[in-house]
Amino acid sequence: MFWIGVMSYVSENSKFEGRTLKHGIIIATYTFSLLIGWGLIIILKKSTDRLHRYLLFVVPILFNLFAILIGQLYIEDNSDTYDRDIIWFRPNSVFKGFIDLFKNKYKGFSIVLATLIICQSVIVARIGSEYEIIMQYISKSFMWYHDDHIYFSVIKMLAIIFGTMFSVFVLSYNMKIHDLAIGISACIIYIIAAILYIVLNQFWKIFIISMIYLCHGSAVTITISLTSKIMDNDQLGRFYSIQTCMNTALTFGLVKAYETATDNRFYSKFGHFSLMILMYVILTIPILFVFIILYSKYKNFWIRDTARTSRTRQQTVYVTRT
Repeated sequence: MFWIGVMSYVSENSKFEGRTLKHGIIIATYTFSLLIGWGLIIILKKSTDRLHRYLLFVVPILFNLFAILIGQLYIEDNSDTYDRDIIWFRPNSVFKGFIDLFKNKYKGFSIVLATLIICQSVIVARIGSEYEIIMQYISKSFMWYHDDHIYFSVIKMLAIIFGTMFSVFVLSYNMKIHDLAIGISACIIYIIAAILYIVLNQFWKIFIISMIYLCHGSAVTITISLTSKIMDNDQLGRFYSIQTCMNTALTFGLVKAYETATDNRFYSKFGHFSLMILMYVILTIPILFVFIILYSKYKNFWIRDTARTSRTRQQTVYVTRT
C-alpha cells in the first residue's frame, strides 16, 4: 500500500516530461534501501548476538513510524475531495473502478493500456522469478558461499541503481529520448545478453549477469512511466493497485509452475540455459515487438502539454491518425 501511495502521489504532482525521472529515482531509492537493510541486519547479527532476533522486528517498526512522521510533517495532502461513505469498499464498486480504467474516448486506448500492463507484469514477474530460480543455480555452479553471494548481491543492486539512473536521467531527462525507444534498447540488450551468457565461459558470465541487471531498473521504470502518462489523475491509484496485484500473482504463479513442470531440473546446466532463453529471449521478443509497434503507430498517445503539472491542468491527449 505504501508503494502504491508513493507512486500515485509522485505521478500526480510531477510535470509530464519529468515523470520518468521521478519514477526512476523512486525505484533507485527502493533498491538502495534494500542495501541499507541488508547492512543493518549484518550489523545487528554481529553486535547483538542473540538479541538481533528481537531487534529485527523493532527496526522496521521504527522506520515505518519515521516514514509516517515525515508524511505528516512534510507531505501536503492535495488529493481530490471524495465521498467518505465506505461504498467504495463494496466489491461491485471496486470492480467497476478497475473496468473504468480502460474506458477512454480515444481509439485504441484500451488495447494500448492492457498491453502495457501485461508487459510490465511479465517484466516484473521475470525479475522476481529470477531471484528464486536462476540465482540458485548460479550460486551453486560458481560455488559461491555466504560471503561471495552477498558481495554479488550488492554488485547487482548497484547495477540496477546505475542502470536506472542512467536511463532516466541521461537518456530520458537530458537527451529527451522517448521512453519507448529506451524500452526497445533494453529489450535488445536482454536478448543479446542471454545469448552471450550461453556461449561464453564462466568468467564472462558474471559480466553478462551484471549487464542484465543494468536493464532491470530501466525496464520497470519505463513501463510504469509509459502507462502512468496516459492515465487520468484520478485513475492513477487504481492503476497502481491492479498493476501491483498482477505483478505479485504472475511472479508467484510463474515460479510455482516452473518448479512443478520441471521438478527442480533447473539445477542442471541444460535446464538453466533453457530457462535463460525462456526468460530473456522468448518472453522478451513479444515485449520488443509491442514497443516497436507502439513507437511506430501510437507514439502520439504520449504527446502532452509539457508546461503543466498533472494536478494543476487537465491532461490533453492528441491522437493523430496514421
